[in-house]
Parts: sequence; C-alpha cells; structure tokens
Amino acid sequence: LCIFSPRFASIDFFQQMCKAAFNITAEQTRAAVSFNSANYGDNHTGGTRIAFVNGDIDPFHWGGYTHNTTEGLANDVFAIIVVGGSHCQDMGQSSKDDSASMASAKRVKAALVAKWLADTEQVATGAPATAAAAAAAAQQRPGTSFPSWRPRR
Repeated sequence: LCIFSPRFASIDFFQQMCKAAFNITAEQTRAAVSFNSANYGDNHTGGTRIAFVNGDIDPFHWGGYTHNTTEGLANDVFAIIVVGGSHCQDMGQSSKDDSASMASAKRVKAALVAKWLADTEQVATGAPATAAAAAAAAQQRPGTSFPSWRPRR
C-alpha cells in the first residue's frame, strides 16, 4: 500500500509516525505550526499572482494554502485542490490519463497564467490584452508554459 493513499493520508497518521520515530507530541507539532504560521505568513502570503495547487492525499497539504479567501482572491492568490492528487502530480503536462479533478486544475492554472501574462503585456505595451495574445505569450516565453517532460515509467 502507498503511504500517500487515502487510507493513510491523515494528520493523525503522520503525527503517530512522528511520535514513534522522534517522540514528538501533538502539542509540540501544534506549537511548531503556530510558530511557522506567525513567522512565515501562514495563509497570508503578502504576494500576488500565486496559484497554490495541493492534492488532497499529499501529506504536505495540511500546511498549504488550501482555501480561497477574500484577501487572497483580491490579490490573485488562488487555492486549487486536486481530489486524489499527490505531491507535485500537477506539474506534468496534460494527459488523457488525468483525472477530471487534475484536468480541471491544469486548465485553471493555464487560464490564470494566461491572464497574468496578458495583464503584464497590456501594462508593458498599452495594447489591449486578448486571450489569443495571452496564449501565444505563454507558448513563447521560457518557463511560462507547462513542462514538456514526461515522467519515466
């Protein structure tokens, strides 16, 4: 069985592992999370134009930005949850094998990046942005389109 399967992907499971391996209590974990939240911003990123993608079976999603907020949305900061998604699974190119949730997350990410590029292009040139121009820009600028690599099987 995979440790990241829904059967095991719970905060309680990982807390039990920490207790067994390092004698870390749930209270110590909560205190560490509170410290990190206070010192590193928690769900108040201070940034703009950010898409946080989390899989709901990713063991790291508990510390992630997982809920859209009025403050976040006002700054173009989005939480995207992939049902059945694991860590970094959304970083590959779109595939016919993607689940409906994964395909939707990839479409949302592409649309956000296209919008942000179009907004940037409009500010830079003064020309009105179009969806076609944003899509073309995403294809032409290094690092802005989905990776073209595929994981080895």
